[in-house]
Amino acid sequence: MTMKRMLTFLMAMLGVILGCSRHGYENMGVKEFAQLGSGYRIAMRDLTIRGAGDLLGENQSGFIDTVGIDMYIEMLEQAIQRRQGKQPEKQETIRHAMTSTTSYIPKEFAPDDYDKISMYQNIDALHSVQELESYKKEVTDQYGHLPKEVNELFEKRRLDILVNDPDVESYREIQGHGRITFSTLFSQKVDGVKLFKIMTGISKDLNLRYTGGRILIALPKTDDAITLACNVIQQSKKAYKEKTDAD
Repeated sequence: MTMKRMLTFLMAMLGVILGCSRHGYENMGVKEFAQLGSGYRIAMRDLTIRGAGDLLGENQSGFIDTVGIDMYIEMLEQAIQRRQGKQPEKQETIRHAMTSTTSYIPKEFAPDDYDKISMYQNIDALHSVQELESYKKEVTDQYGHLPKEVNELFEKRRLDILVNDPDVESYREIQGHGRITFSTLFSQKVDGVKLFKIMTGISKDLNLRYTGGRILIALPKTDDAITLACNVIQQSKKAYKEKTDAD
């Protein structure tokens, strides 16, 4: 989807939220959301009143499937701020892993749209693997066993967190194969032999190469590619060169 189509969709959605009284907005008090930082709550109330439909389900719209629910909410927030004549707050740039894995919260798992959006928002707000694991346990205690789609949602967030590690430059999928590019600094400080042994222990199908001053690891096609990528990044920490007295 082109950026022009994304923005068209966004502005149409914004018009519904800010100018549509036929859907019961006269009863929800739009003015209570007028302050800075209210876009997310408007979006949640809007989706609660009108229903999220496939926006949060398996058959997500092209826009949401392209940019993700977190970016959608952020763009909506910024558009509302501009509509109010305010300068959008600068957001910290966060790198995201480029994956094609489908992840969502099935209706059978969490029927209420408000709960779904809250869960998406809570996951997106976590910035450490420890926090993510803690919240995953909380969700499991509340809802029971996590279906594959929800587990993938947590795994994708875990990968996003790990991709923002200084040791990692990027993760992307090329023709169905995941590829991790490590930073130049990591590539200089890592023990290549030790890294190779660690990666072989994880999977013999991993392909390591060194190019342009960076270590690249190509992953095989597999159903648990995201989990495999997470394990590769986390285990790579063990391959740092031993410090000597000269260091």
